Amino acid sequence: MHLQTNHHKFLWFLAILVATIGCQIDHGLKPTGPEAEGQKGSISGTIFFQGSWPDSTEEVRVVVYAEFPCREMDFYSIRAHSDPLPRWVPQCDYSVELNPGRYELIMVVLIKQGEPWSPDCFAGMYCAPSDTTHHGTVTVEKGQNLVGIDISVDLSQVGVLPPELEDVFKQQEQ
Repeated sequence: MHLQTNHHKFLWFLAILVATIGCQIDHGLKPTGPEAEGQKGSISGTIFFQGSWPDSTEEVRVVVYAEFPCREMDFYSIRAHSDPLPRWVPQCDYSVELNPGRYELIMVVLIKQGEPWSPDCFAGMYCAPSDTTHHGTVTVEKGQNLVGIDISVDLSQVGVLPPELEDVFKQQEQ
């Protein structure tokens, strides 16, 4: 009887050992989606705020759109956004984690207390380095961290959309 009990303990020990070793062997099966470790990239930069902050400022974020313009685009079809950013500062750094791809519109939104998130929250956008009157685009490769995606925000112009954005977002409302 004592031999049989030790035999069962040995078999259990062996089963646990095999299972443990088996879990540590690389079987070549890994997540392939964009959520896989090391697949995502990011953009980061500094936001420069000019003017006086509205007292009603509740939240500031950077939001990223994949396509601009596109038929299905509306203000709410973002691909990614930053965490809430500091308020009442002259400048702040931001970072947004993104799946690999091309992103054609990067905006700063300022959400006021008690108001819904809407085109009226527009505060500024990343502009093309060669033409600061138009939106800029970025392409993020797997694992790449793009830096220097800086944005200027004129706080006296919150809610005033540039013509290229106004045309798209206003058409969506009709």
